[in-house]
Amino acid sequence: MHVIGYKPSPQFYQCSLQCAAVMFGAAAILDKYPDPPDWIKIVLFFGIWVVYEPLCTSCGCTIGNYVKGIRVRKHSNLYQRINILQAFVRYATKAY
Repeated sequence: MHVIGYKPSPQFYQCSLQCAAVMFGAAAILDKYPDPPDWIKIVLFFGIWVVYEPLCTSCGCTIGNYVKGIRVRKHSNLYQRINILQAFVRYATKAY
């Protein structure tokens, strides 16, 4: 179902800003160390991206979904967003 005139909720903007803040915060922390171990960079990279998509999907939509007009909703109620657990399951199955 396509919802015409969809406007992103304030939660969408808040979630996007929080994700961006986490990315910039992680980069700022890594900049303080002259040579951080590669495993820390890898953990931060995957941690941020594994959390970004499910968190934003449950709050509203990711930036890419917003641009393309895609909204993830429950099958039983097309006006209700999925919860965070459903978003993680969706992301895990989508990744494989």
